[in-house]
Amino acid sequence: MLIRILSIVLLVLSAAPLHAEPKPSTNNPPVANAGEDITGRQGSSITLNGSASHDPDGDNFSYRWSQLTGDKVELKSANSPTPYFDVPPIKPGGGIFIFKLEVTDDNKDDPKTSTPDTVIVHVASDIDPPNCKRALPSKVSLRPLDSKMHAIKIKNVVDDRDFYNIAILDIVKVTQDEPVLGEGYGSNGPDAVIQVADPVDSVLLRAEAGKDGNGRVYRIDFTATDGFEKCEGSVMVSVPNGQNKNYAVDDGQNYDSTKPGEAPSLTLDP
Repeated sequence: MLIRILSIVLLVLSAAPLHAEPKPSTNNPPVANAGEDITGRQGSSITLNGSASHDPDGDNFSYRWSQLTGDKVELKSANSPTPYFDVPPIKPGGGIFIFKLEVTDDNKDDPKTSTPDTVIVHVASDIDPPNCKRALPSKVSLRPLDSKMHAIKIKNVVDDRDFYNIAILDIVKVTQDEPVLGEGYGSNGPDAVIQVADPVDSVLLRAEAGKDGNGRVYRIDFTATDGFEKCEGSVMVSVPNGQNKNYAVDDGQNYDSTKPGEAPSLTLDP
């Protein structure tokens, strides 16, 4: 009986594994995050930020930054989450720098490196002029046709760089597509008077148009400067002919609005 019991015990023990097999571990690669794109200016110091990078397994990891495009710069602390560089002189039109970040975990058995992530750094040049293409008049049309003067300012001309907040505007010429009428026609020229001011000029325009024409169109030519460079532009202001017409047609800017008009000639009957 005892021999049978011992045989059963030995049989059970021999069937049992001597030790449990360890489950194979999987090392996941870390995730690189090079941060949001950055806008900077010439002469400044720009810091990249990869601190949002992480490892799904909780492993420690190292940083490796490298420059892909742009004028070559010295990337300081390139193996840290927040390297930085000094922006060199930038050509007109600005510059673009692209940097790549890779992170590698410290797993001794199976180290993994992340998929690269990139960040773009946009840098404006100090010698770029303001943008005159977005200019708008404070009034696009003048009503009613009462021959009164209306103040017009030019809006939306700014320097695209936040460190030059104001563009200085000079109105250099005002023209129109109808003759300037002199005394004797019901109004006195000129039809435009440039108001010189600092830092922004404005102009007075007359709400007047020929009764039998297709309305009047003024063109205001101006320059804008940020103290370094300048741009040139123009805006249009219309004077529709009558309340039933909502637009005017430009027949050609052939007349200087700032000059006095000519009085009508008198014809004597014989």
